[in-house]
Amino acid sequence: MKISGDNSQDRRYNTIKDVGATLTGLAAGYEIRKFAPKYLIRPVFVNRLKAYTSTTSAQNTIIREKLQDVLNKINFKLPDDKKIKIQFIDSNYKAENKHIEAVKRGVNACFDTNTRTVWLNKKMPIPGFHELAHAKDLMSGFLPACKTASRFTGRLFGFVLPVFAVCTNRAEERPEKPLNKVEKTSNFIRNNIGKLTLIAAAPKIILEASANYKGNKFAKEAKLPPEILKLVRKTHRLSNVSYLTGAALLAFSSYAAVKIKDFISSKA
Repeated sequence: MKISGDNSQDRRYNTIKDVGATLTGLAAGYEIRKFAPKYLIRPVFVNRLKAYTSTTSAQNTIIREKLQDVLNKINFKLPDDKKIKIQFIDSNYKAENKHIEAVKRGVNACFDTNTRTVWLNKKMPIPGFHELAHAKDLMSGFLPACKTASRFTGRLFGFVLPVFAVCTNRAEERPEKPLNKVEKTSNFIRNNIGKLTLIAAAPKIILEASANYKGNKFAKEAKLPPEILKLVRKTHRLSNVSYLTGAALLAFSSYAAVKIKDFISSKA
């Protein structure tokens, strides 16, 4: 009876230890996902973006004219209810949501698929070529397809599998009891969770990289002055780097969550 009691106590202790380690791992992964982009990526991105888009009033006038030329080509033969619009705003504009507020502050640009409108800051029109590429992708169906794929991969590879990896323990193989398929699959997910999480960001990266590539083509075809074309390309390279960095942090958060959980479980 004493041995049985000791075993029962051990099981309770191991259960409590495992639950505590799991919760700590999940919390650590969440904190990395929440704060790393906010304090590591966005400040650098915003500072560099401002540097690349610090254009003069004369340059902005040229850019707006060229954007209108690109827009006219996109809208050619489209019915009026399907045409794309560009809305330039300044600091006096009353923003309706956080995305437009970011445009108003000059730290972002966006394409609203609902109103089919490209929102740009009057003093920061360079990202317009990227956003017009998104507008063209909407009409071809590429943008909706990537958004649908992003929702699926985000839920499965960005949430379900990382949580599963943290909430499970590594199955140890023994000579007398080989691992079954479920245990092998569980170990594979835990051992490769960082790589698997990258799949969550793949559709978004593909979509944004494609828009940057097409945006460069739009800018070149618009015959922008060389100094402005150079800034457009720099801005698009910065965009690619920011999305890749975000994906790397997402993968690291899942990897770190599993490692933290395992470390605490082994030491407690």
